[in-house]
Amino acid sequence: MSSSPPSSNGTNSNSNKSQSNNIYDHYRVYNEIILPNLNALSKNVKDACVLFALDHADPKMLDILRDHPCIPVTPLGRKLKKPNKLVHPGGRLSALYADADERFPCGSEDTYVREDRLQILKILGMKTDGLTWNELVERADSVAKIRDYEVAVERAVALLGVLNEMLTSSNQPGGVNQGMTTNIHFFYQD
Repeated sequence: MSSSPPSSNGTNSNSNKSQSNNIYDHYRVYNEIILPNLNALSKNVKDACVLFALDHADPKMLDILRDHPCIPVTPLGRKLKKPNKLVHPGGRLSALYADADERFPCGSEDTYVREDRLQILKILGMKTDGLTWNELVERADSVAKIRDYEVAVERAVALLGVLNEMLTSSNQPGGVNQGMTTNIHFFYQD
C-alpha cells in the first residue's frame, strides 16, 4: 500500500489537497455558489450580494462578475444579464434602446444606477458609446417595429448620428460597411 510522502510540515499531501477543496474564499463562494444561483435568492438578498461585489470589486472579482448574468435589467428587474449585454442608461446609445429591450440596469440611484456602480459596469463591458456593425444593423431594424411615430423618429435620428460617427471614424472603406445596410428597410424605401 503506497502512501503520499509527507509534506514539509509533516502532513500528507493528499490530505492537504482534500482540505483545500473544502476551503471557500469569497471569490469561490461568489463564483460557485452565489452568482450561479441568484435566481433562487430573494430580491433583497440578490441585490445585497451583487451590490456588495460591485462596491468591493478587485480585478479577480471583476472577472467573476463579468462571467455571470447578475445585473437586473429593465423593465421589471426580474431578468438578469451579463454586464457586457448592458447599455448605459445615460449614454449616447440609450436612445437606440427601450426599456423593453432589457438592456438597461434596473434600479435607482441607491442601487444599480448609482454613478460609481455604473462606472464599474462600464469596466465590465457595459456599452456607452460604440456599437458593432451587427448591432447597428439590429438597431436599424428595430426602428421599423416602433409604432409610435415620435419614438421612431427619435431613434432614427440617434441611429443616423451613431452611423455617421462610425463611418467617419472607421478605418474600413465605406463599401465594406455599406453592404451590411443594403437590406435594412429603414435606409431604403421599397
